Amino acid sequence: MGLYVVRVLLALGILAAPMWYAGWTLASRASGTIGNDPVTYTRMALDLAERGTPARDFPLLAVMRKQGLSWAAAVPVGYRLVAGREGAVPVFAFGAPLLLAAAWRLAGESGLYALTPLLGVAALLATIMLARLALTALSPLQRLAVILLAALLMATTPKQLELAIVPMSDVPAQLASALTLLLALLAERRAGATGRTWPAGLIWLASGLALGLAYLIRHSALLVAVPLLWLIWTRPASHSPNSQQRRGTFTHRGNHAAPQSRPF
Repeated sequence: MGLYVVRVLLALGILAAPMWYAGWTLASRASGTIGNDPVTYTRMALDLAERGTPARDFPLLAVMRKQGLSWAAAVPVGYRLVAGREGAVPVFAFGAPLLLAAAWRLAGESGLYALTPLLGVAALLATIMLARLALTALSPLQRLAVILLAALLMATTPKQLELAIVPMSDVPAQLASALTLLLALLAERRAGATGRTWPAGLIWLASGLALGLAYLIRHSALLVAVPLLWLIWTRPASHSPNSQQRRGTFTHRGNHAAPQSRPF
């Protein structure tokens, strides 16, 4: 009875963490942008949504060139000059601005500022599910305790909360990275449970697409490929389509060869 109560309390804590996180981040979300990175990501998103390109012309550059002044003083942070043009292009990856641009087109300014908190909630849920799949070797009580600890750390870390309420790329990259590993583990479990390759193959494809999205958002997210490759390398040989086909061929041949064998 005592262990049952502990498990219920742990499960309730796991359920409460995303709810608190969603409520706080949505209530505290930005209603404007200041600083370097948030302004650049927002400007890129608006340019993509309204003009279809992140490049931007800065008329002040032409004025400064005529005056013989340095162009670098007029180029905003996050942009670089384009040779032969009086404009600039962003140096940030365009994955996060694409998502922000879609939110702008769907729900306007409120959608743009609500997107990152919502993606943060999704990242927290993906982390909980990832821990649930990855910690199968632990007892149910131990697994619930570790999942609760991970959820609480993610839902209450000041830096996580700070990045979840402004239009930045960190939280979207976090979600895409977590989905990459979550889908890979899910595909592995699916292949081992059913023995069929096509459902697992589709989930593996989704994992690869999530990794590609993570790279488009933050190039450093390519490091997620390391545990992904390790998972593929260490997966049981019986889960691969070629091994199952070879196993079926050997069994078929063995069944036909059996009547031809003669006992000593």
